Amino acid sequence: MKDNYHIIDVSNASKEVFNWAERIQINEIIPLEVTDRSLLGIAQKCLVKNNLILFLDYKMKSIYVFNIEGTFLFSIDSQGGGSEEYTELKDVVFSNDGKKIFLLDHTAIVAYDAIDGHFLDKINLNMDYSVNFYRFIHLNDDVFYFFADSGEYTIYRYTNGNLSGVRKSKGYQLIYERFHCQYDGGCLLAPDYGFFNIDEITEEGLIPKYYVDFGNKSMPKSMLPKNSREFDKVEKEHYFKSIVEIKETDQGLYIQAVDPESRYYDIYLDKLSGRMISGLPDRSTSLVFVDVDTHYYYGLIYPDYLSKESPLYNKLQKYIKEDGNPILIKFLVDINFE
Repeated sequence: MKDNYHIIDVSNASKEVFNWAERIQINEIIPLEVTDRSLLGIAQKCLVKNNLILFLDYKMKSIYVFNIEGTFLFSIDSQGGGSEEYTELKDVVFSNDGKKIFLLDHTAIVAYDAIDGHFLDKINLNMDYSVNFYRFIHLNDDVFYFFADSGEYTIYRYTNGNLSGVRKSKGYQLIYERFHCQYDGGCLLAPDYGFFNIDEITEEGLIPKYYVDFGNKSMPKSMLPKNSREFDKVEKEHYFKSIVEIKETDQGLYIQAVDPESRYYDIYLDKLSGRMISGLPDRSTSLVFVDVDTHYYYGLIYPDYLSKESPLYNKLQKYIKEDGNPILIKFLVDINFE
């Protein structure tokens, strides 16, 4: 299986703590405007496309849209039982062309205009399957991919109203992001729990892309849990078990895994030089990678979690306000120094 993938060797995984603040070059700082209609908490998702910023608030389960300068434009919060409303907000994405905002409900995909947020359409799904869908992506035209946390498959493809299974389930699943947009408009598919192969979603289907090799620190396939009781036991074992974040530009690849002590573990590969670093992120900065364009990464900084000891503090200090919103930064990563 590994033969078809580009191997990322992390078998000698370091426990070093490194600070992203010392390895990034900030291109833009975008404070997200605070109004009485845009008080933000923690992002479940933050996306940047066509000079728009989309923020899905984890606690409020509401969608907030800003322009690229951070000015608040509108929110989508139409929960209810009407024909133009949603009953549950599971996930949200931009359409492939950035002109629409798609929201995943438990029975439908609800479409809104990305410019002003008005309702456009509702695509009804087969409820026998859709109740298990928790993440999705719009590939193109009428093609969507879904992640399901239970059932025969974990990944489904939806084309012109037809649903087909793509990746068979081989064990108990956690709900975390599976679909990660690339610099060229493509999409990377994160592995299921207990696996470490990263695929690329194409019009032809799934193509092998990367394999993250943690050596003997990878969880053996014989330990894949089949239910929540087995999962609780497996989580106590000291292995790498999941990859929860992937961000790729034309210059670099960022991956976040969960380490044997159940901590976030960051990996960065400079694709131009071939150099790689890995280790535990420094909590004094708490940078969260959220999206990419061709060359740059976008990340969120939460002022309440930014230590004055962080190298980023002085750069961001004038943007930090009491009870302020998270700050979006656009940046490059440079690891080619000692």
